[in-house]
Amino acid sequence: MGQTTFSAEFGFLRTGADFENCISHSEQAHDYVALIGQIPFLDRLLDKNPVIRIGPPTFSAAIAFAAKQYHRRISGEDKHDPVKSRDFLDDFLHEKEMDDQIDDTTVIQWLIRNVLPGTDTVAIELRAIVYYLCKHPNAQKKLQQELDTTTFATWPPAYKEVQHLPYLEAVITEACRLHPAISLSLERIVPAEGYTLPDGKFLPPGTIVGINPAVAGRHRPTFGEDADEFRPERWLQHGGEDEAAFKSRVAKLKDTEFVFGFGKRCCPGRSLALVEIFKIVSALYITYDITLMDPEKEWKIRNSWLVRQWDMDVVLKKRGGSRSRTS
Repeated sequence: MGQTTFSAEFGFLRTGADFENCISHSEQAHDYVALIGQIPFLDRLLDKNPVIRIGPPTFSAAIAFAAKQYHRRISGEDKHDPVKSRDFLDDFLHEKEMDDQIDDTTVIQWLIRNVLPGTDTVAIELRAIVYYLCKHPNAQKKLQQELDTTTFATWPPAYKEVQHLPYLEAVITEACRLHPAISLSLERIVPAEGYTLPDGKFLPPGTIVGINPAVAGRHRPTFGEDADEFRPERWLQHGGEDEAAFKSRVAKLKDTEFVFGFGKRCCPGRSLALVEIFKIVSALYITYDITLMDPEKEWKIRNSWLVRQWDMDVVLKKRGGSRSRTS
């Protein structure tokens, strides 16, 4: 996200460290929000306490980093050439030139919103995909066969080259179904006219309703008795199933997708997240065979707004004849 947003890296991989504790601070903040969000008045006593703040760590380091990249850009210090490589900051600065109401602070806030919320969710889904493919080696082989028999014009493959690969899309969709990054109810308020559910029950105006994406994704009447199993093939056309029946069946499955929210409140970063996921997963499995260090060991997960995972150490083995350049 650092490269996409302002053409600069945080350095997590290069240094092998948590830059200014950004990851740990994010985890602590989500632990706080998940709990206190259910008891909002406590926030005024804790995080919003005017005398002594008792809350999660702030994101001051990430905010300072975003502000630094902004000032490096407008001063010309970063030597960025938008003709060669355009990023979000280029577009934000263009909007600032077009609208006098957009000031420096607004642009920096946009940068922060791009970086902080956009990293955890993608990382969670990538871990889910890797984990389920490790647990189901036959699915990993099928994915690699599809990738190996596809000719790519660029390396790593461009999104437009991989977004419609059937098995890749099925693997990603299935992993996200079983392990959505967000697993608390996405709440909405019933409008003034009220709302009648399909079974005839009437919800009066002002009622707070919500669906947990993890629950919707494991709905047995929709997905069948194997709803808790990783089976990418459920998203593919079955033998003997005509096109109309296939589209109708998959449309019902997709109606339960709340990984990025739904409708007008759908996550604005959805498209970018999918680009990242498709490109990273395809490049990873073209290049490596990935296995769990201990295949019998189950990962550990914790739901605090985001469903984070850990204890899933893996081994990456370079594939013989794997592509590292344009095919």
